[in-house]
Amino acid sequence: VQNRVGAGCWEDDSLGVSKFFGRNVIAEMNRVGMLVDVSHCTERTCFDAIEHSARPIAITHANPQEFVGTDIELNRRNMSTDLIRALAETGGVIGLSNYPKIMKGGSDCTLETFLDMVAWTVDLVGADAVGLGTDFYDGWPVSQIKWWRAGRWARESAVPITGFSDWPSWFQSSKDFPQVLEGMKKRGFAQAEIEKIAGGVAEEIDGENAQRQHQPWPQDQLRLQAEILPSLGHDIAPGGGLGVDAGAQERQDRLDQDRRGADIGPLHDQRRDGVGQKMPAHDQ
Repeated sequence: VQNRVGAGCWEDDSLGVSKFFGRNVIAEMNRVGMLVDVSHCTERTCFDAIEHSARPIAITHANPQEFVGTDIELNRRNMSTDLIRALAETGGVIGLSNYPKIMKGGSDCTLETFLDMVAWTVDLVGADAVGLGTDFYDGWPVSQIKWWRAGRWARESAVPITGFSDWPSWFQSSKDFPQVLEGMKKRGFAQAEIEKIAGGVAEEIDGENAQRQHQPWPQDQLRLQAEILPSLGHDIAPGGGLGVDAGAQERQDRLDQDRRGADIGPLHDQRRDGVGQKMPAHDQ
């Protein structure tokens, strides 16, 4: 949805980053080392963020619209070829997602089709601009999905909600990453390309933003780097460079303390519906 910074993907295509507040938010994120993620934004907002960010930005979980097509439930969530090119040209990265609602074939998408998309995107912009961003979650009731999509005041989703979509048979959790990476290997991807796509690119862009080594997509990538890649013979030190950033933790503690002082509680405790029920933090 629209907010003071920019526009979500269900808003009008002409809406982008706000000229004063939004641009200043991006500048402040650049200053403190926060990664700008535009996965759920309009194309105009994405292009504006690329233009006004002094550091590379990311689309952490979305797919190329040209490959997937528009015959999917959340067809506003995927990104144009021009946008993906612009992202790559400025050092950014797109995390390809096997979330069924934005994937070709939905829950019936095969591993081969997903690998076709990986190859298509790498051919378009190179492995330096491609990662994996599954957007994995294990199911929530429609009432909570509506809250994620519509926010506190809109009440209704901009698009019909069909409920939980089953994950494809070849990816039921992060434990299934080995067959994805093995499939890439069989496709002829070089080891260096697989390592980049499986986490190296994400680590590089995060380091470019914060000049520290911490993890933008921890659940997926920590498992990839600590367990799965070494098991496939890739020479990556388990857990290497993925420690918690003490500065970031200190800033979060300070922010939570400020919120408690204002009697609104920590950020994730404040996600509520209209009748005060606590809701899980999620960005679907």
